Amino acid sequence: MAAGPFSFYGWDEIVTPSLWRALDWGYTQNKRYAVKLYGKLGLNPILLNGLLDDFACTCGRHDCDKSRGKHPRFKNWETAPLDLDALDRALASNHHYNIGIRTGLQPNGKGLVVVDCDGPLELLEPLEREAGEPFPPTLTAQTGSGTGFHLYYWLKDGLEIRNRQGIAPHVDIRGYGGQVVAAPSLHLSGKKYTWINVREPAVLP
Repeated sequence: MAAGPFSFYGWDEIVTPSLWRALDWGYTQNKRYAVKLYGKLGLNPILLNGLLDDFACTCGRHDCDKSRGKHPRFKNWETAPLDLDALDRALASNHHYNIGIRTGLQPNGKGLVVVDCDGPLELLEPLEREAGEPFPPTLTAQTGSGTGFHLYYWLKDGLEIRNRQGIAPHVDIRGYGGQVVAAPSLHLSGKKYTWINVREPAVLP
């Protein structure tokens, strides 16, 4: 049997639930390794424009402001099939590019939503009071700003949630048709996106 793409790191022998822990092993400090790991986990990584040494966006637009280092590199990113080899070649050709995760339907057949909290997790409290229960612990990333969080959740079978802005002050939902920046992408602050609660995403109640 031919060696798989992760055999060099011993990942082929790890069952999927344990493989989520690899997000915390340091491999996601390298964008090329991270993309391969995200694909192995059944997620859909995509190529984003990144930040040059002077923090200009790789898209080359002078009017690119708030989206610098955050917007997809290619126009067909919402529908393009996952091609890990193409992503790897692109990152090898330009290390400034960032990477993201396309939300919605994933290659493993599950639906993914990300709760985008632009500030402390206490911002979720109004939603938790309304629902009568807290958000369950789940795969969580700290954004490059150092103050925000991305909470990753699987959707229940048959449920489809699209992007929704302002579901609470400074809280958005990234669902079908959306994407989020993923570790180890570089933020305008000079900091990187990082994983802080490493586990398989919980199912959103």
